[in-house]
Parts: sequence; C-alpha cells; structure tokens
Amino acid sequence: PPPAAAAAAAVEAASSAEPEGRWRPEGAKRPLSSLSLLEVRRAWEELEGSADFRADVSLLRTDQQLRTYLLELHEEDSEKLRLIQLHAAAFASLHRELASGPPLRKPPPPPRPGE
Repeated sequence: PPPAAAAAAAVEAASSAEPEGRWRPEGAKRPLSSLSLLEVRRAWEELEGSADFRADVSLLRTDQQLRTYLLELHEEDSEKLRLIQLHAAAFASLHRELASGPPLRKPPPPPRPGE
C-alpha cells in the first residue's frame, strides 16, 4: 500500500482498549475524551507543531517502524495516540513529508546483546 494508506491503516490497527496516557495538551487537566472539538483541534495543532513529535515522526522510515511507534503509544501514551487517530489524514501527510526528508534527530542506537 502507499505510505499514506499504510500510516492510516497502522493508526487504525493501534486503536483498541486505551490504557491511561501520559501526554496531555498544554494546560489540559482532563482526559482527551472529555475535551471539546475545538480543544481537541488545538491539542492536535500543538502536538503537530512539537519539535519532539516531529523528530520522532521523521525517524519512522518503514511501515514496521510506524507500527512499532503506534503500538508503543498504545501502551505508553494513549492520549497522543488518540489525537493521531482523530487526525489520521493529517498525521499521514505529516509522516509522508517528514519521512521523505532527513531525520530531525539521530536514531537511538540498537540495543546491545544481552540488554
């Protein structure tokens, strides 16, 4: 499938039961599910503009890396995953744009044997 379709499919595949997430939009004290549509849109714009988020997305060069990233979000940061799911087309476009250019940060080293 084309990268945009793969990104959208991976976003959908990562959605199921949501564990408690850690990421919150700036100043948000409530879970994402209780925010208004305007607040959700603002939260997405904040996330999409985040240098750390953009750097993370720029490292996702393969479908497997994308799936792994989304599955990790499912386990560790359901709020961020939910925003990605709600804005799947925008995320797919961002992913396509960033993955086709140079990474915005150096990838982490592979784990050493025995770790």
